[in-house]
Amino acid sequence: MKLILRRVIAVIVLLSGASLGLWTVAGSPQDWTGGMWWVRFLLGMGGLGLVTASARLMYPDDRRKDQDDDRDPTAASSTTAGPLDDLFQ
Repeated sequence: MKLILRRVIAVIVLLSGASLGLWTVAGSPQDWTGGMWWVRFLLGMGGLGLVTASARLMYPDDRRKDQDDDRDPTAASSTTAGPLDDLFQ
């Protein structure tokens, strides 16, 4: 996956996770009681998971080089592959 596309997706995932977390904390789920408490808890954990996924997209653990065909192999800046790179080969 190209570096620019991966970073754009990471920002979109970050904003959606932060929005979900903010809505869960300050929005209408504050009135949910009883069994709906678990739904509110899972929504909050989902928002946290989206923020974590965004960080993994932006800064992947795997230090392989990008496999883009259009990238100059002699370029000074090297990029790293992300977790979704194996899906788009």
